[in-house]
Amino acid sequence: DDPQYPCRPMDRDRDGFLIGEGAAALILESRAHAEQRGSSAIASVSAAGIMSDPTGITQIDEQGTAVAALLDQTLAYAPPRAVDYINVHATGTISNDRAEALGISQSRWLRHSDQPDPFVSGFKGAIGHLLGGAGSVEAALTLHSLHSGQLMPTTGLHHPDPAFRIRLLSQGTAVDHPVHRAVKLSLGFGGHLACVVLDAASG
Repeated sequence: DDPQYPCRPMDRDRDGFLIGEGAAALILESRAHAEQRGSSAIASVSAAGIMSDPTGITQIDEQGTAVAALLDQTLAYAPPRAVDYINVHATGTISNDRAEALGISQSRWLRHSDQPDPFVSGFKGAIGHLLGGAGSVEAALTLHSLHSGQLMPTTGLHHPDPAFRIRLLSQGTAVDHPVHRAVKLSLGFGGHLACVVLDAASG
């Protein structure tokens, strides 16, 4: 293995994750409250969903059924708008990356959209798997993409798995692309799946 890339999310040669350390705190408040204290929002939460997958303690349905259902359930509650970017959980494990990629490609909501496929990337190749802190840190980095219009690539992804029919951002430089809506996926131990839809505050 290349020690520079010990974790290779969504790569054809992926073989597991690397533990990292970190956490983030996000402030969730009403628009009126933010305006009252003279603050401007980075984004709004348009929808959120949770689901349980009983497949196993550390893995989920490898065919992507649960991830697709979670995406469709959550996006159905959000105002109609194209998804520009999906930040995936992407641990770099063989079965869970497969489940996530297949779930995205099987999502009825995304598949029936007349908009271009959303860009997809994950952060664990750069920061490791932060376990309980992963969702908050990766959500904060996703908010950065909404605010800056820059999509960060997937560190360690040199050879995308050919079975994945999604628009992966491979190892390289950030991509400048306006992001009006982003989706953050988190898949936890015990089959706990979560999804949040974030819309840019500017529209």
